[in-house]
Amino acid sequence: MSAQRELFTAMPLSRLEFLCRLHGSADGSADGVPEDRREELQEHIDFHDQLRLATFENLCRRFGPTGFFEDIPAEKQAETALWFEELAAHFNNDCEFELRISRIEKEEEEAAAAAVAPKRKRR
Repeated sequence: MSAQRELFTAMPLSRLEFLCRLHGSADGSADGVPEDRREELQEHIDFHDQLRLATFENLCRRFGPTGFFEDIPAEKQAETALWFEELAAHFNNDCEFELRISRIEKEEEEAAAAAVAPKRKRR
């Protein structure tokens, strides 16, 4: 597997944490996902991997004859690598944004729950 392929198709840690939270992990770790939701999480991760690989192969076909980076003509490899870097950076930013939004939403839900919870009487 080419270094370009590995770099482009790797799942950002922020995306993994987001998916874990989406599937019920309070701390955002895979170990925190409830047992009954782990298969669903794995399917989501597999879907991500397949989608990123398909995108990588389609970009390779755009600049070369096959879905392999190594088959792209040498004079187009630098341009292709820039496309990969730009798309990967956009995806990483999107993943970080999704994670931050999910954390904010969770904080707001917790604050709202705390506001409506009965207050303890002080003695």
